[in-house]
Amino acid sequence: DDCRSSWCTQLSDQSKDDEMFENESEASDQSQKKVRVRFDEHENQTEMDTKCLRSRRKFVLESNQYQNFKLKQKIRQQKNNSQVYLKGQKLIDRDMNIIIEEAIIKKQCTWLYLSSNKITSVCVSILAEALNNNKTLEQLYLSDNQVCDNGVYSLIKILSLNNNILKRLNLTKNGITEIGAKYLAEMLKTNKILTHLNLGENEINDHGVQILSDAIENYNTTIQSLDISSNKLLTDESIDYLLQMIKNNSSLNKLQIYNCSLSEKGKQKLKTSEQLKKNFK
Repeated sequence: DDCRSSWCTQLSDQSKDDEMFENESEASDQSQKKVRVRFDEHENQTEMDTKCLRSRRKFVLESNQYQNFKLKQKIRQQKNNSQVYLKGQKLIDRDMNIIIEEAIIKKQCTWLYLSSNKITSVCVSILAEALNNNKTLEQLYLSDNQVCDNGVYSLIKILSLNNNILKRLNLTKNGITEIGAKYLAEMLKTNKILTHLNLGENEINDHGVQILSDAIENYNTTIQSLDISSNKLLTDESIDYLLQMIKNNSSLNKLQIYNCSLSEKGKQKLKTSEQLKKNFK
């Protein structure tokens, strides 16, 4: 009996040791996974920076000999320190140097309308650099272009610095996904200037909206209006996050979220929350 008891005790101790070893191994695996995730994120960001740099170099080389006299003339007809309206002008990437030189630098425009053109992420990376330390441009409209997630990445790198006065940014209908929403959320954690952000008619899903909502709820103190309408991937799974954002953010007073994939019950929840918040439109 004593031998059997001793053997059972040894077996029990061995079992505990095995369990502790398994737990430690599992914890080690989880830690290694986290490290790999962080490394992968850093690697992806570095890779994106490299791609942006290569694209910009190619863009500059192609733009050196390019001229668009009609565009120059149109901008030069505008008043200084006012709006420059270039919507639907069939603008391409190579036109951006002209826009920066004539509209942003020379005219020192306060509003720049570039909606409904053929502007891509490469072009936006050049435009983003022009926003660095800019003290005149307050509103930028890039709706209905091809900005995509890479273009958003270029913009947020500058907007996170808080060294410009851009208050309104319209990125409606630009093929932006959850990835772009994540970039914007990181920017909103530090940006203290932007008040209006339009992200309608994109491809942002629930996870993207949840990340945005969390950033606005817990970090941002200046955003007043958020438009995420016509993002068809947005469902009731985002409702609770949006409710918390409305409730806990003091600056937000307008949320546009029509034409998504919300149930009637979800819509009613949002409407009730908006009605309870003072000065919410």
